Parts: sequence; structure tokens; C-alpha cells
Amino acid sequence: MEDNGCPPVAFTYNTIIRGFLYGKDVSKALEFVTTMRRKGAAADAHTTSLFVSLITDHAIDPPY
Repeated sequence: MEDNGCPPVAFTYNTIIRGFLYGKDVSKALEFVTTMRRKGAAADAHTTSLFVSLITDHAIDPPY
């Protein structure tokens, strides 16, 4: 994506993070939050809600 001049934004990262959380791979999800911040995409309210849902033990439903 970046090779084509299209930098990922928070929406892109949130989709990836949601997938890792849905698959119960929290460490990989946190790794993407770090990558997201390093690349200049700010975590937004949706990013936070994904982790809050995990902490409060709510199911993270797939978007389909």
C-alpha cells in the first residue's frame, strides 16, 4: 500500500487490529498500535473501543 503512495490511516489499522483481537492475538494487535503510531496514524476512539471491549470481556464481532 505504501509502495503505491497510499499511506495507511487509522481506519486501515483498526481493521487489522480488530482482526487480531477477534483471533485473540492481543500481542499482535498491540504491535500494530505501535506501528500505527510510528507511521504517524493516530489511534482514534474506535481503536480505544476495540481494546475496551476486550478488557470488559465483550465479544468483538467480525464486521460481517
